[in-house]
Amino acid sequence: MREAKAVYLIGDVNYLEHGGMIVFEDGRADVIDPGEDAEEAGKIIIHQIELDRVDNPDDEWYGGKLRTVARTVDVPLRELVAGLKSENLEDRAESYYDLVRYFGPEEFDQYPITLSPENAEKRYADVDEQLREALRNPRDVEDDEDDVDDDEDEDEDQEDDPDYGDRDYDDRDDYADPGGRSALRAAGPGNPRDQPCPTCGWPDRLTRRDVELGYQCDRCGDAIEQGREINYYEDEEPEEDEEAEPNQPSQAGMGSGPFAQDLLSLLDIGDRQVRIRKGGHDTVFLNFINLPHGVGGAGGGAEAENNRMMFVVSGFGHESETAPPPTGKVKVELSVSALPRSYNLRAKTGTPSAIARYLADHLNRIAREVPPHFTHTAINPSGARRAR
Repeated sequence: MREAKAVYLIGDVNYLEHGGMIVFEDGRADVIDPGEDAEEAGKIIIHQIELDRVDNPDDEWYGGKLRTVARTVDVPLRELVAGLKSENLEDRAESYYDLVRYFGPEEFDQYPITLSPENAEKRYADVDEQLREALRNPRDVEDDEDDVDDDEDEDEDQEDDPDYGDRDYDDRDDYADPGGRSALRAAGPGNPRDQPCPTCGWPDRLTRRDVELGYQCDRCGDAIEQGREINYYEDEEPEEDEEAEPNQPSQAGMGSGPFAQDLLSLLDIGDRQVRIRKGGHDTVFLNFINLPHGVGGAGGGAEAENNRMMFVVSGFGHESETAPPPTGKVKVELSVSALPRSYNLRAKTGTPSAIARYLADHLNRIAREVPPHFTHTAINPSGARRAR
């Protein structure tokens, strides 16, 4: 049993049965995870995490994913970031719990405690009463009348301030859209919005700070998260290896539909997942998930994102799915990758049949050489999997 008192609960009041987070006054928390698979059935898994205040969340290991976390757990990015920076323990706990929901508790504590229900009840024997006591005596509320008057004066000052509500919680206009979910930084002196998006290539989409943080533009972020096509920038310059005359049919006479079928017939990826969809008739999008079928939904889809590559094949005829490329060639490019950089695909232009073989060979090699990266699914010695 802990010496520090419990002061806050996030999740179900029946936390030993349904899970939750118990926050203690010393700035630590227990994340309760009732065991569900055959090996852990009837056991309680407890991850202990530190709720440290963070001055700059972007510099933390999860910094590049904050925008995706906010969208996945459905909280404003501004609120998520402000909680991590907050001096208030309960605010920090809420933001950390959002991170736990996305990444999984094992990312914060790789050596959890496993207890029987009986021992878990002993561990938390006094917690319910401590939580009730915390509700009766909130720590951050002052009853002094002078303090109340000061708060009222402050509210009046805030109402008179036209910028109040448009600022970040720490009074810094760090974000281009402080009240929204975009992670992009505000443009200003020393940080102009003059950088292209690394995904779609459109100019003047990012600030220099966005580039340092490894961001892409909001449109690309939304498109990837929602499974929509990316609007790529066309610079009007001909491809270096484009030799065919305009309107010359492909040697293979292959449109986007036959191309997708040809590509699938060449794949030898075992139980890995692949999804092909068309953006109109002239573009094919291929999502490759380096996970077995049926795995990837854990962490709100975060596990799939941690094993995903997306490829774009463009240049087919737009009249129908059987219309051949006007130039006789199509281009394949890697758009997104969470796999090791050594497995990035180099962009290539060629006939549809050549590109189908080129892309299939690449995916077949990955399936052979790159094991799945289980970030949210537990693997027990028998090989059984469960979402954590």
